[in-house]
Amino acid sequence: MVEHAHFGTTRYTTLSLSVIHVPGKPIFRLLKLRCAAVLVIFNRKKANISCLFNCTSSLSSKQCVKLGANVSKMAKIAFILLCHKDPEAIIKQAERLTAVGDYMSIHFDARANPDHFEMIKSALEGNPNVAFAKKRIKCGWGEWSLVQATLYAVEAAVDAFPRATHFYMLSGDCMAIKSAEYAHEFLDRADVDYVESFDYFDSDWIKTGMKEERLIYRHFFNERTQKRRFYAAFNFQRKLGLTRKIPDDLQIQIGSQWWCLRRRNVEWILDFTKKRRDVMRFFKTTWIPDETFFQTLVRHLVPENEIQTRTLTFLMFTDYGLPVTFYNDQ
Repeated sequence: MVEHAHFGTTRYTTLSLSVIHVPGKPIFRLLKLRCAAVLVIFNRKKANISCLFNCTSSLSSKQCVKLGANVSKMAKIAFILLCHKDPEAIIKQAERLTAVGDYMSIHFDARANPDHFEMIKSALEGNPNVAFAKKRIKCGWGEWSLVQATLYAVEAAVDAFPRATHFYMLSGDCMAIKSAEYAHEFLDRADVDYVESFDYFDSDWIKTGMKEERLIYRHFFNERTQKRRFYAAFNFQRKLGLTRKIPDDLQIQIGSQWWCLRRRNVEWILDFTKKRRDVMRFFKTTWIPDETFFQTLVRHLVPENEIQTRTLTFLMFTDYGLPVTFYNDQ
């Protein structure tokens, strides 16, 4: 939700129920608490809005404890964090989100600066509510590596935090704009999973570019860093008709990678990945599987009436997959 406020001749934009991603320096000028919600007010020429969590908040860990003083006795969130930069922000993000008793499992991209990873580990090693993926891998946009990194972080969280009831995907550019108390009470209201999962072929979730081709051809190269190889392999397969079948018992779904799943179903997914090697082989050579893997498996394993087809993270992208830019006069 976006609200507008006018103070004198300056127009401010207030965002609630959302997360804003701001590249570069923080643009936040003021944090207000209203009805247990954190509302972010900023005055800047432009900012990229992308998700429900961002690490540029000026809230301290003590303030977060105060926000979560009346935390629900039921829901306990294990945040699954994929990140690759800005170690100071990651440390602050972990301290804030675990200050009230929630958990965090971190996968830091093996392609990133190793000194940054050591900085994060050193700062958080005394925090019993923080775990790290047992294996780190190099990640690339559109690759299976993003799903594998998520699975590694999820496995670490399941093992380290037996009291966690929900697992919430985050990125390093996310910031909570609701209090821990609000989040826990919200999750306690309904015994459901929150994940965008729309029928891959019937929905219009993909606006431009490849659709069926993401699945029926095998993609071995990164489209952004190995563009010539990516399209050469694709065109070779298409010319020779080297297509493949989708696993018969799967109805492919698509949606945002920012999900929140209950523990039981996370454990079901991990068990499924060990039993269904055919499905794993299939997804490993699809293109952009982070938009289809978890979304499909949740629908495959969980009753429909226990799924809310929505993400708890605010995000907005253009038809070309780029974050929408908001200006302070909108």
